[in-house]
Amino acid sequence: MRKKLKENGPYRLSPKALYEYIVATGGEGVILKPKDGKHYHKRGREYQKVKKFLTRELILIDYTEPTKEYTGKFPNNYWDYWPDEEGSRKTLDSVQGMKADKLIELGCTPVTRHYYESQIGQLILGVLITNEELGEIPYNKQGALYDPEIVGLKVEEGTLLMQVCECGGFDDETRLTLSNNRAYYKGLVVEVKANELFKDTGKMRHPRFLRFRSDKEPKQCTWKDHIGE
Repeated sequence: MRKKLKENGPYRLSPKALYEYIVATGGEGVILKPKDGKHYHKRGREYQKVKKFLTRELILIDYTEPTKEYTGKFPNNYWDYWPDEEGSRKTLDSVQGMKADKLIELGCTPVTRHYYESQIGQLILGVLITNEELGEIPYNKQGALYDPEIVGLKVEEGTLLMQVCECGGFDDETRLTLSNNRAYYKGLVVEVKANELFKDTGKMRHPRFLRFRSDKEPKQCTWKDHIGE
């Protein structure tokens, strides 16, 4: 049976064609390893994932709040971001130079840098959808709905703005720019990369920010185009 597969099946394909075959038959992608690399039963630099992906253009609706509490490791047992007694995002003079584990013992709570600096969390993104199209999606699978006018869009009556994902993946410079100009960027078009799109809901699997698309009008970001590509 194995010999037959080698002669007639995907084993005869080129590496690229084999990858396309795996994706076309429902696989996520492949894992690559150098021929002389050692086999390990764990992740490591010897293995490289190559996953399928797609891109979509979506309308920036709003922003989520950043994660508040920091739960990661403390470099050298120090951390810079602690709120004061009133919850203000300021470092107390009295805690400067104190080790993180001691501050936690005293009842202090470490916060993330993005929360401390009043920055955004993720982007809330969506597409324009008609009431008729919305009616074809089960109610419990619909994304959050918005009036397009909240982002300055004037559209035909019966058209709504439906969320399809929350997306991160942008660098600190982009985060700072967005945080300082939140209203300006709402309603603009964002190109997003994702591993998969679920056509029954329009939601995206592992979406990541790619870039803003100044060449595309928000009114072009429709449900029909979103799921039909």
